Amino acid sequence: MKRWLPLLLLPVMLALITGAQQESDAAKAAKEKKAKKDAQQAKKGPATPPPPLEPVQPVLGWIYPAGGQRGATIEVAASGTSIVPQTVLVTGGGVTGKLVDGSTPNKVRLSLAIAADAEPGIRELRILNSGGVSNRFRFMVGELPEITEVEPNSEKSAPQKITFWMATATTSALRPRPA
Repeated sequence: MKRWLPLLLLPVMLALITGAQQESDAAKAAKEKKAKKDAQQAKKGPATPPPPLEPVQPVLGWIYPAGGQRGATIEVAASGTSIVPQTVLVTGGGVTGKLVDGSTPNKVRLSLAIAADAEPGIRELRILNSGGVSNRFRFMVGELPEITEVEPNSEKSAPQKITFWMATATTSALRPRPA
């Protein structure tokens, strides 16, 4: 019986080996088919994403300058996400805004008219468009004239000339300062 046992197990072992080989051939064929399909899609180019269901909500990142003198009309640059406004909202009264240039969706120029009788203080500026209302951004209405920093003015030999005795200096905090 011991001599016949290997002969009895031999067909079973051959069946197992053949089945495993057939399975690996099927897996190879499936991989080749998937690779062909991927190559065809790569030739077509990337799939275009579906359009958003809702417009993107506007988010203000910064405005510059962040203040103005009563009785003046100033141009403000604003940056953020999806901020081309249908309406410019300013709290507190005495300040109205409108779009000057909205050719790019993430950077706009606004015109803010500050009434001569506007109460000095902090206002909240927001953008309203089809995506909704943006976050608030602080805007200061003051009584003193605004002076916008002009570069270069870092050297003592070539300072920026200031013609007013009292004024509010407006500078960009986003620009790195020289050491």
